[in-house]
Amino acid sequence: MRILFAQDSIDTDGGVETYLLSVMTELRHRGHQLALAHCGIRSRRSLIPSIAHAVVEIGTGTLAAAVEAIGGWKPDVCYSHNMATLEVDRAMTDRWPVVKMLHGFFGTCISGLKMHAWPSAVACHRTCGPACLALYVPRRCGQLSPSALLRGYVWAGQQRALFGSYRSIVVASRFMGDEVSKHGAGGDRIHVLPLFPTITESSTSTDKEPDTVLFGGRMTQLKGGGVLIGAVARASRTLGRQVRVIMAGDGPDKETWRGLAQAAQVPIELTGWVTGADRARVYSRAAVLVVPSLWPEPFGLIGLDAATLGLPAIAFDVGGIREWLTDGVNGRLVDPALGEKGLASAIAELLDNADLRARLSRGSLATATRLSVATHVTALERVLQGAAA
Repeated sequence: MRILFAQDSIDTDGGVETYLLSVMTELRHRGHQLALAHCGIRSRRSLIPSIAHAVVEIGTGTLAAAVEAIGGWKPDVCYSHNMATLEVDRAMTDRWPVVKMLHGFFGTCISGLKMHAWPSAVACHRTCGPACLALYVPRRCGQLSPSALLRGYVWAGQQRALFGSYRSIVVASRFMGDEVSKHGAGGDRIHVLPLFPTITESSTSTDKEPDTVLFGGRMTQLKGGGVLIGAVARASRTLGRQVRVIMAGDGPDKETWRGLAQAAQVPIELTGWVTGADRARVYSRAAVLVVPSLWPEPFGLIGLDAATLGLPAIAFDVGGIREWLTDGVNGRLVDPALGEKGLASAIAELLDNADLRARLSRGSLATATRLSVATHVTALERVLQGAAA
C-alpha cells in the first residue's frame, strides 16, 4: 500500500511521535510505501521524515498546494493523527479514504482532559454538548479563560463533525471506543488496537532497590502525584519501614510534589524526563510501578513500558488502564473511590510479598510480549487495507 501519515507537528519528545516512528518503521520493513504530511517540525533531530519515501510540509496558506503535492504521490489511504488544523483532515477526506487515530479525547471534551478539578479531581463521564459550557468554569474543566472555553467548544464540535467522514477510527482501548461511539461515530467503523511498549532496551540494572516505587509521566494534578506521595507515606507506616519514590518526568506540579514529599518524610528522587536506554536503567531500579492517574487515561502506556522490564503495576481503575492491567495477573487495580488509602494498601501488599511480586512480574512480561508492535501493525494493516478498498 501507499500510506500517507498526517501529523500536526513532529517533536521527538512526544508520545505520538514515538508511536509514529515505531509504526512507520515496521510498515516500511513490510514493504509499504510511506509519505508524511506535517504542519511543522519542532525538533530537527526527528527520525520520522527519514523513514518516509516522500515528505510534504503544510505551511500557512499552502494547504491547497500541499494537497496537490499529496495527490501527485497518489496515496491509497491516509492515516491521520493529532491535527489541530482540522482543514487538513477535511481536505483529505474529500479526496482519499482517511483512517483517524484518536490519541486523546479530541472531539469529546472541550479541554481534552475529560475530568473535573473542583471540588475534587474526578473523571468526567458526560457526553460533550451545550451543558458543558455551563459546567466548564464551576467544575474547573480546563483553562479558566472565556476565549479558551469558546475556542475549545467550537473546535471539539468541528472534530466531532468529522467523525462521519473518516473511513475508520482507531483507538487504543475499549474505553476510548465507547467514548467515541457515544459521540456519534458508527461502532462498525471503530477499531480498538492496543498500544505496544516503546522500551526496546534491556535493563542494565541487576538488582531492584527494595521498597521503591516508580512514577512516570507529566507532573500535573490529573496524574495524581500528590495522592501517590500520601499513599506511600501510609504504606511506610503499615510496613514499619520507609518506602521511597522515583519520579521520572517533569511538569508544573514538580516542586509542589517535592514539598509534599518532604513534609510527609517520603524519600523522593526526581529524575526529570528520561529517554532511550536511560528509561530502562531508571525504571528497572523500582520494584513496582504505580499509576495514580485521577483522569481517565486513554491507555496508560507507562504500564507497558514498565512491564517490559518485569515491573508489576498498581493503578486506579480509570479509563483504558484495563486494556493492559488485569488485577491479580500483572498487578493490582484499585477502585478510585478508595483513593489514597486504597493505593497505600496495594503498595504495602506488593512490597511485603516477594512471591506475589514475582508472579505478577511474570504476568507483566507476558503482557508486554503479547502487546507487541508487530501485533499492533498486523491489525492496523487490516484496517488500512479495508479503508483503501
